[in-house]
Amino acid sequence: PPPPPGVGAPGPPASPLGKADGDANGDVEAQEESSKAASAAKALYTSIVYGTINGIVGLPTMISFVAIIFKDPLYRPWVGQLAKLGFLASGLHQVVFTLMSTLPYAVGQVQDVGLIFLSAMATSIAAICVGSASEALGTALTWLAISTILVGAAIVMTGKKKLATLVQYMPIQVVGAYLGYVGYFCIAAGIGLGVSEDIGSILSWRLLFQRLPLIKLAPTLASTAALLLTLKCSRNPLALPGVMVAVPVLFHVVRVALGYSMSDAIDAGWLLASEGGHEPFWKIYELYNWEFKSSFPFIGGIDWGAMPRQIPSLIALFLVVTFGSALDVAAIQSDTPFPLDFNAEMITVGTSNIIAGVLGAGMTGSYIFSQTIFSMRAGVTNRLHGGIVAVMELALFFLPISVISYMPCLFYGSLLIMFGIDIANDWLVHSYRKVTRVEYTLLIVTFFAILQFGLELGILGGLVLSVFYFAFAYAQAHVASFAVVPSRSGVMRTFDQGLCLDVLSAHMVSLSVSGYLFFGSSLAISDKVLNVVDEMLQRDYLQAQEDQGAGQRGDGDLLVAPSTVPSRSPSMLAEALSQ
Repeated sequence: PPPPPGVGAPGPPASPLGKADGDANGDVEAQEESSKAASAAKALYTSIVYGTINGIVGLPTMISFVAIIFKDPLYRPWVGQLAKLGFLASGLHQVVFTLMSTLPYAVGQVQDVGLIFLSAMATSIAAICVGSASEALGTALTWLAISTILVGAAIVMTGKKKLATLVQYMPIQVVGAYLGYVGYFCIAAGIGLGVSEDIGSILSWRLLFQRLPLIKLAPTLASTAALLLTLKCSRNPLALPGVMVAVPVLFHVVRVALGYSMSDAIDAGWLLASEGGHEPFWKIYELYNWEFKSSFPFIGGIDWGAMPRQIPSLIALFLVVTFGSALDVAAIQSDTPFPLDFNAEMITVGTSNIIAGVLGAGMTGSYIFSQTIFSMRAGVTNRLHGGIVAVMELALFFLPISVISYMPCLFYGSLLIMFGIDIANDWLVHSYRKVTRVEYTLLIVTFFAILQFGLELGILGGLVLSVFYFAFAYAQAHVASFAVVPSRSGVMRTFDQGLCLDVLSAHMVSLSVSGYLFFGSSLAISDKVLNVVDEMLQRDYLQAQEDQGAGQRGDGDLLVAPSTVPSRSPSMLAEALSQ
């Protein structure tokens, strides 16, 4: 029998137009795939380049921070090994931020804000310990690790309980004075490191007016000027790393040209003397000097009695690290196009400190907002960026090499001076236009109190002055104005929204209040608000009576109205306020 219609019969000829459409669709898909591949390659390239740049910037910075924390001469023989612990701390912080932060371009390192208290505790332990230098070093490392763990745990609890914003209630003048002192401390430590002198107190600056310190000061300041000018004038991301590489290279070129050996430069104080840093990484943990025993406290070789005296500095360390981290997150948020979970970011900060402390790298860390924003603006979208920074830092911890002796002291000093100028300029100079005159005066007074009496007493004095200032401002506080303002804005609405507002506008009241609102004045404000609500209810009642009369005169419909003016009952007020 013949086949059914259409079976075995040739189909219609293919349409050339359909074939062309298929080819066009295929071309579009190929272009999209090619574009995606190019974007992925560009993102990978950007992450590698800027990860390398941030790593190059971070390595000498970490050595400078270690020089500040362990500035006491007692720790000088171990500075090379201590620098490796600094690389471990920064690498661990970066690993945690890369894995936990919501920002793929996050940079988390040992932070400058906590340096002062870390240095103060290490220096105090060196003065207290009456045993050997090894015992003092072991005690300092153990306490710094414990402090970092405790600070991290406290920050995690602060984030989990959503209390991070409470830290911001610290008086701005006290925080500004402390951060200004951090800037001053970095400048003084940088100059002292560059000229091989201990610069700290105001009187110690007279040590600069000697022949050898003045000779060393000139190239230190020249290196600082080169770094600052590069930051200010160049937009090329490779400019600053290039200058940071050029300064040590130029130093060694001049050293060789003048015929000085490495040992000569070390003896003259141009290079740091380091006896360690070339041994396997596990040998570094021998610096802790732990001697295990079968009786309490089970660990000997360290002075446990020196630790309780550091508790006030530990509390202050928690406050400044938490506040500094809050400022960092706020600064990053200002440049981030999407909202950040403030408390979640604080949990990330706390977790990184716990891990660093547990693994023996007791140096507090947080976001480095300048490098984080720098990476974001560069278009970094891959977490490989943070991985590269971490690998560079951890490599210097694990590999049996030491780079500390190859970089001149003037280079480390110029980095610290650059950081110090940036911080001091923000909080001691530019803050003049950001706070009231009284607050700025208190900031400067607190700053000089810290210089004169030390960190703890200076900050305590600043807090006392801030309390008195608050009491005075509270006594003078009053509500400057209280007014009823139009309840309709100039915002363009849809037609339906406009109809709703026309219906509801008679039942809405907008109030403008300016001035201080404290406990006593808040009661007066509440009475004024309730009076406005009463007036609104009176107006609604009179309008209802008019509408009722008009209804009775018209088609006979009766509008129900209250027989009396409603009293100020809680339910009526709640309903009126909800409207």
